[in-house]
Amino acid sequence: MTSPLLRRLGRAIGQAQDPLIVCLLGLTALSPLVKSTLPRSFDGLFHLFRLLEIEHLLNQGVPFPRWAPDLLYGYGLPVFNFVPHLPYY
Repeated sequence: MTSPLLRRLGRAIGQAQDPLIVCLLGLTALSPLVKSTLPRSFDGLFHLFRLLEIEHLLNQGVPFPRWAPDLLYGYGLPVFNFVPHLPYY
């Protein structure tokens, strides 16, 4: 025979188990977002160069750049004619 206190405690633990599992799974899913490094990808470095180029052009007063003058070893590249701008803003 178990005491009513132990039965209530067992029910409380059983009810708290599901939200605890959901929170732990959520924290596990969010753990890659707290890393301080860039995600590994094939073209990640190209996106970083494009982002820096857009920042440089916006600081010069070009609102919608089409030509990236500093890419391709300083010769320039019309990359923004073919790539959408919105992800870089």
